Amino acid sequence: MTISIFQSSISTLPAVVILVLALFLVSVHGQAQPSNSPLSLAEITTSLTVRQTDLLTSNRILKKQIEERGIAFDIRDADEKLLREAGAGDELIVAIRESVCDKYSTLADNCPKDDFKCQIENYSMALQAHPNDKAMLVNRGVSRYEAGDIDGAIRDYSDAVALDSKYALAFANRASSYSKKGDAKLALADFDRAIDLAPKESNYYFNRASVHYNEMNYEKAIKDYSRYILLTPKQADAHTSRGEAYLETGQYDMALKDFNIAISLAQNVANQYVGRGRAYAAKDQFIPAIRDFDTAIKLDPANAYAFHNRGFTNSRRKAYDTAIRDFDKSIELEPTAGRLVDRGSVHQEMNGYAKALN
Repeated sequence: MTISIFQSSISTLPAVVILVLALFLVSVHGQAQPSNSPLSLAEITTSLTVRQTDLLTSNRILKKQIEERGIAFDIRDADEKLLREAGAGDELIVAIRESVCDKYSTLADNCPKDDFKCQIENYSMALQAHPNDKAMLVNRGVSRYEAGDIDGAIRDYSDAVALDSKYALAFANRASSYSKKGDAKLALADFDRAIDLAPKESNYYFNRASVHYNEMNYEKAIKDYSRYILLTPKQADAHTSRGEAYLETGQYDMALKDFNIAISLAQNVANQYVGRGRAYAAKDQFIPAIRDFDTAIKLDPANAYAFHNRGFTNSRRKAYDTAIRDFDKSIELEPTAGRLVDRGSVHQEMNGYAKALN
């Protein structure tokens, strides 16, 4: 069962403080700048130094201007020192840093979907300007995860959790990363924490169920899939997944119910028919089972899972020649040890011992 990760949708910008005031910004050359252009470092420092209001009011007006127009420079330690010497207070510095962060976050969002290098570089620039932005840490973690840097993703999610111990999304995404590494214990602990913090977030139940399923804790998987379905009742994947778990526990009638619902919700998904076919076959109802496998193969002619299960069902019907052809195709599409063993067993039943040994 696969597990998903999710980007943060938290805004990096605070609520705007509305001030009905005007500020005449001048450049170092004393000329007015276009009112909609991003602010330069020189404009801000000059406006702080040559001001027509008290320093606190100038800070507030500049903060408002920054929120509306953005920043035309990347803030470094030397820039912050210069701004503070000119009279910039903490709120203005934060506004500048958040504006730079927002600029690079937007650039990251506009990178091609699969250009993870572009995304990571821009999220890193955003974090350089605003290191304590938990949303940027999570989003960079997502890009690192997608790029295959699972350890880097875990570091980013852990940093986000260190900033906010109640940040459910960071726990959930770190859980998915631990699962990807094969550490089910840490994954389940993080999913437990995420669900405690956000009990109405359906995806966390689905992903925890997938870990339980992969660990063969099928009853626990069924409970979590059921919780997901209560919150999100019309998702075919959840019924398919729960149906698979019911199959593993021998609850074939319950499995059939889930696969029937899944097929009613999404009629063109091959694996849903394979699942229902497996449930029919488990109940020795071979004709509807074969019919479902045929439908799955018609929908997806390269579905090795469907060919294998049709072959296995045909072997149980003692239709050995047909079973061999199905196993041949499944192994051609996706060879696995289990499929070779199953084909070998059919060769043995047909007294083809040399082929079975091979």
